[in-house]
Amino acid sequence: MGYLAATGSRLDEDSLRKAMIYGSVMASFTIEAFGTERLLALTREEINERYRQFKTMTYFDGIEHSF
Repeated sequence: MGYLAATGSRLDEDSLRKAMIYGSVMASFTIEAFGTERLLALTREEINERYRQFKTMTYFDGIEHSF
């Protein structure tokens, strides 16, 4: 939601996908230190680099499993 609010993005599929990746990226930083310490020390470049890494490591298309 932070990504959507910060960028003023429309609620289209591409924007929602990016928002989900950024949400996962930020969550990954939160577990690196106690409380909000890691988030307070983050740089935009660290966030963007982790976004690029996350994007290259994942692909979710055509998942057809039923649980």
